[in-house]
Amino acid sequence: MVLCALNAQSLALMVGAAIADPQAAVAVSPLLIIPMLLYTGYLKSLDTLPSWLAWLQYLSPFKFGFEILMVNEFTGLPISCDPDRQLPCPVESGDQLLEYMGLTEQDMWIGFGALAALTVGFHLIALIALHLWYVIAR
Repeated sequence: MVLCALNAQSLALMVGAAIADPQAAVAVSPLLIIPMLLYTGYLKSLDTLPSWLAWLQYLSPFKFGFEILMVNEFTGLPISCDPDRQLPCPVESGDQLLEYMGLTEQDMWIGFGALAALTVGFHLIALIALHLWYVIAR
């Protein structure tokens, strides 16, 4: 969770450094965040989204944070359903759910690495933007 928070902070830093006007930065932020949210796999299956935009999932910190939390929370978790339910229980364990979603423990570690890389990348872009603002102001 700390890495997710650092990543969100670095994303906001990048937008704030790249756009001088605070109102414009606030207006542009949803244009970056909403596509990232769509490609998490939480709101909609990644298979149903346009394939020509599939590369966006690798820029989404939400995707990696979601995968990390899913694997961490559901690995080895027994799931019990109410016996009075009319419908059958779709899964009996967290491991079955993870298998259905196509997640493994390796995805958790890949997610940690990707979040760290995105955090550094967003900071570097912010640094470059600030440097360009400095050069333009001279």
